[in-house]
Amino acid sequence: MITAKELIDEALRHEQLARLLRKTAEEMKRFESSGSSASLDPTPGINEREKGGSSARSRKEQLIAFLNEHGPSTRREILEHSGIPVGTIATLLVRKAEFEQTGKKWTVKKDKPPEGRQN
Repeated sequence: MITAKELIDEALRHEQLARLLRKTAEEMKRFESSGSSASLDPTPGINEREKGGSSARSRKEQLIAFLNEHGPSTRREILEHSGIPVGTIATLLVRKAEFEQTGKKWTVKKDKPPEGRQN
């Protein structure tokens, strides 16, 4: 027999899941209404390499490609449009050898070190 506390806990869990589903649906609506051909990643924060893919780019390569394609971008623009998790963006942007900030916009340094070199 289920207790009242167990029933309340189960209801709270379902409410949390419902909020997450509503948030995801709202994000999908924004993508659809913006006319973007991009789709939402069903596993945000996990790149193809982590999923077992072999042709995946690293997050650093993903950020470099995003900035090269979109030009100077704020952290918010990068977060909203690149698919890179916020913590990863913060970690990557502190690498002053690869990225530089002018005002509030970030770019890839033109004289960035070769790919194999680490900070």
